[in-house]
Amino acid sequence: MGGQWREGCGDSSRVSDLGAECIFFRDLFASFILTWSDCQSEEVVVVGDLAFHRYTGVLTVTPKQGGEASRDNRRYLDLLRRGADGRWRVWQHIFTVNAAKR
Repeated sequence: MGGQWREGCGDSSRVSDLGAECIFFRDLFASFILTWSDCQSEEVVVVGDLAFHRYTGVLTVTPKQGGEASRDNRRYLDLLRRGADGRWRVWQHIFTVNAAKR
């Protein structure tokens, strides 16, 4: 899922933890290696050229400059837009730590 998800993110896509300031994907991928596992889709809703995808998964974040990786069970909500070329792209990626699976 990680490779497909990243390909769907443009330079203008944003990521945010609930209650935190948004950053752009290009900045996040420049500093870290992100690996997703155990992803489970819970809901997908499409309305015209907009959609949302709600899912859970485990994210491992490894700093490119070295250091210890962190691993969290997370809940996600991706807001997507369909482009003029017909491809869906992540417009906003929102997440929170899944406290039920800590």
